[in-house]
Amino acid sequence: MKSFLPVLFVFIGFSSYSQVIDKTHALRLMGTIAPGYLLNKNYGTVYLSSSVDYYLNEKVSIYGAADWYLESLPANKPLRTNHSIFAGINYHFKEKAKFDPFIGFQPGVSYVKLRNSNNVSNIEIVPIGSIMAGVNYYVGSIFNFFVHLRLLNGRAVERLGGPYSLSEIRFMAGLGFNFGVKSKS
Repeated sequence: MKSFLPVLFVFIGFSSYSQVIDKTHALRLMGTIAPGYLLNKNYGTVYLSSSVDYYLNEKVSIYGAADWYLESLPANKPLRTNHSIFAGINYHFKEKAKFDPFIGFQPGVSYVKLRNSNNVSNIEIVPIGSIMAGVNYYVGSIFNFFVHLRLLNGRAVERLGGPYSLSEIRFMAGLGFNFGVKSKS
């Protein structure tokens, strides 16, 4: 088994250079369960995340995402709901390659419900900003594997308890689907 892993990595490395992937005007659809971590509150969150990425050319893509809040870890924290939508742009560092690292900026909004000391929910629409970095790996023209990390910042103004920081790190990974990607050997 120990000798199998190096052979597998060498095979993946050679296969990534033998194929040219053209992503111009291609569309990628992705969905996953995304864990998060609220930085100033020191507890975890879980989201159902979906995203779409449209490539204007090999270097620039338009990105949109929606994250549906599922739960805080542990439960019974002040944050009851934190649904988010994002729209922005990504810059991709490699052209026509299976290995596709990128960085991007996506502003958005969050629909936030906070539980105050009287156990009453306060609802707010909060502007947020996010920086995202990650890598996509194309398996032919139909599928891609992705690993993305999002750092976001926002602040809800709880009516009775003062500002509530929404600064968070979210991690997404999984299998995505491509439309319009051209694969050439």
